[in-house]
Amino acid sequence: MNDINAAQRKRAAAQELAEADRIKRVTEATAEAEAMEKAGEGIANQRKAIALGIKDSLEIIQETGVGNDEANQLFMFTQWSEMMTEFARTGKTSTVVLPSDFSQSASMFEQMLAAGKVQNESRE
Repeated sequence: MNDINAAQRKRAAAQELAEADRIKRVTEATAEAEAMEKAGEGIANQRKAIALGIKDSLEIIQETGVGNDEANQLFMFTQWSEMMTEFARTGKTSTVVLPSDFSQSASMFEQMLAAGKVQNESRE
C-alpha cells in the first residue's frame, strides 16, 4: 500500500512540476513579447520624431529659397558627415558604408582592396 501511495505522490509532484514549468515558460514568453512590442513602439516614435524634424528643417530651408534637390543634398551630406564623425570618434568599427549608386561599385571595390592592403602592411 505504501508503494501505491508513494507512486501517486510522485505522479502528482511530477504533474505539479510540469505545470509550474509551463507557467514559467508562458510568463517568460509573455514578458518577452511585451518587451519587443515596447521596443517596436519606441523605434516607431523615434522614426516619427526624425521625420518631423526633417520636415521642419526642410520648411525652414525652403523659406531661405533653397530648392528641394539642394535641400536633399544638404541633408545627405549632413548625415554622411555625422556618420563619419561618429566612426572617427569610436575608433574601431565593423560597419561598411556602401554607395547608393551601383556605378560606383568598381571604384569602391578598388578602394576596399587598397585599404585591405594598407591594413595588412601596417600589421607586418
